[in-house]
Amino acid sequence: MLKKRSKFGLFFVAKSGGARFELIDTLRGFAVVQMLVFHFCFLLREFDLGFDDFYYSPFWLNFRTLIVTQFLLIVGVSLKIATVGGIKKASYFGRLVQLFIYGAIVSLTTFLMEPDRVVIFGILQFIFVASILGLIFVKWSWQNLLIGGAMVLLALNYSNSQFNQVSLFWIGLMTRAPITLDYVPLLPWFGVVVIGIYLGQLVVSGDRFRLVRQWTNKDPVSKLLALIGRHSLNIYMAHVPVFFVFIYFFLT
Repeated sequence: MLKKRSKFGLFFVAKSGGARFELIDTLRGFAVVQMLVFHFCFLLREFDLGFDDFYYSPFWLNFRTLIVTQFLLIVGVSLKIATVGGIKKASYFGRLVQLFIYGAIVSLTTFLMEPDRVVIFGILQFIFVASILGLIFVKWSWQNLLIGGAMVLLALNYSNSQFNQVSLFWIGLMTRAPITLDYVPLLPWFGVVVIGIYLGQLVVSGDRFRLVRQWTNKDPVSKLLALIGRHSLNIYMAHVPVFFVFIYFFLT
């Protein structure tokens, strides 16, 4: 049985025909849990309580890449599923407004607390832009796999100092990364979203992916992950302040 939707998630709701894809919620929740672990360890490093190699260790760098990849594949999958039969304007624009407001809050908060590492184009700002640009690709099928792959390969194999300008670093392709607490540039990450849109096409049209549509969580862990996935945006906004207060008062 497919679950009824909650109002907003961090990504487009994986919902078609009035019901959710429960497996997508569960996978999103699993990615959120990984993000919680990553950010808790990051804050421990910020308080000098361990993980001295956090900023340069291949483990942590690859772990972040893995987490962002999972999130953005799900963004693409969910965008495709959510737009089957046309855009639901109320939920679509409501979600864009929420992403914009929350992104602005993150930018303002980091500007006030960490002006040398302010977040200008982090995950929320990226998803806001990707949610708009992604509408160009939802009507395509196998082409998205090629286009998305080409975007990723371009970013992995090409850089130019012209993109080091602050006004252009949201694009990617720079020769040095900006100093910021969160950075998710358009390239290569929009390529990941486009590949996710291709996977979403398989989910909604391929008989081999019937399991995704019919998946029902039966164990407590999966149900908890799905619940987390349905409320990913609120968790994203709340978890860093909660972790900060906990570490400051109980671990320092």
